[in-house]
Order: sequence, then C-alpha cells, then structure tokens
Amino acid sequence: MNYYQHHIGDFNNATRHLTRVERALYRELIELYYDKEQPLTSDEKRLARLVLAVTNDEKAALKSVIEEFFTLSNDFYHNSRCDLELDKYRANNSAKARAGKASADARRKAKEQLNQYNLTGVEQVLNSVQTKGQQNPTNQEPRTNNQEPVTKEKKTSRFAAPTIDEVQEYSLSKKLNTSGFHDYYESNGWRVGKNKMKDWKASARGWSGRNNARGNSNATHQRTGYKNAAESMHDTLKDIAAEADEREMGERLV
Repeated sequence: MNYYQHHIGDFNNATRHLTRVERALYRELIELYYDKEQPLTSDEKRLARLVLAVTNDEKAALKSVIEEFFTLSNDFYHNSRCDLELDKYRANNSAKARAGKASADARRKAKEQLNQYNLTGVEQVLNSVQTKGQQNPTNQEPRTNNQEPVTKEKKTSRFAAPTIDEVQEYSLSKKLNTSGFHDYYESNGWRVGKNKMKDWKASARGWSGRNNARGNSNATHQRTGYKNAAESMHDTLKDIAAEADEREMGERLV
C-alpha cells in the first residue's frame, strides 16, 4: 500500500500529549503497518530496528507508544484504524479486479460475436453468389486452362504514306522545296535508313533544307563556270589573233 489518508487534525488530537520522539515513532509504526499491509511483529527488538529506535530513550518511547495505540493479538500488534483502512483498501482492489475481469470478459464476448457475425455475413454473400450463378448459368462464359487475363494494348499511331497531292499541298503551305521527295521515298517503301518512316512532314522539311543547300552550291559552281569560260574565250581570241599575225608576216616575206 503506497498511499493512506493522513488527517492532520485527528493525528494532532490523538498525539498532542506525546513527546516529539513518541510522535515520530508513532508515525513510523503507522507507515510500516500500511507499507507491509499487515499488523506489526511482537518481537520488540526486531520492531525497534525497523523503526530505527536505537537509544534506551527511543526504545522506552517505542514501548510506551505500542502499549497506548496497539493491541497484541496472535503474536502481532494491531491498530484498529489501520486494520479498517487496510480492509477498505483490499475491498477496493477486489472490486477493481472484478470490474477489470468483467470488462475483459465483455470485450472478449463482443469480439467473438463480431467475428461470428462477420463469418455469417461472408457465408450469406457466398451463398447468394452461388445461387445467382446457378440461376443464370448462361451468363457465365467458360474459362479454359489457356485463357489469360485481358490486358489493354497500348495504342500506337501507324505511319500512313502521303499522296503526292498531300506532299505538294504541305510544301506550298510551308514554302518547301520538296522536288523528288515523293518519288524517292515511294520507291524505297518510305524508309529512313533501315527503319520505317515515322513522320513524313519532318522528313519533307529536312529534304527541302538539303535541296536548298544543293541549289546554293550549284549556283556558286555555275558562277565560277561562267568566269572560267570567259577567260578561256579571251585566251582563244588571243591565240587566233597571234596566228593571224604570223600568217600575214609570212605572206609579206614571200
């Protein structure tokens, strides 16, 4: 027992006539009584050691307190107030234990009932499903051992080769130079390298860029060719003029 009620007024009224040592020993004896939850031993030497009564005066004070507030019965010193408080304490503990057991039993019983209810509910659902299946056997398709769950296939867009009109219309809208584009890819099955073409419009834009690059290169070469031809013509005219001069001089010598 770790707690007991200490009424200051009652304690003072009952111990006001005692000395300070006797009051202290009386308090020690009461706390020992409640701590052990039983009457005090009648062995005075052992009892003196338990309450730290060492000197002769303390031992004499201890004997005086025992004779006034305790009664010897069956080799134990009893105190009526302590016995009453201990009886209340034990009764309260017993009541709490019974209440706890009853609560635990109630929880266990409720859990069992809930489990039984859930089990009954599952059985009812299964029975209902089986009954409906028996009533409507044609609604169920037979399942074979090789049947696999149906999975949604990922949709992929397939390439559609454009017509020449589509290429021309797109080229005009984007101002592209796609000369030869349709014929080239139509002849190779619309492949880019070894792979199937995915976006002909993107390829058309690339084709136009390459056409433009080749056109610029050809223009450069053409201008260079014109210059070389003019120089060649000039050299030829000089050769003809030199040859004519030589013939004229030969005729004069003859």
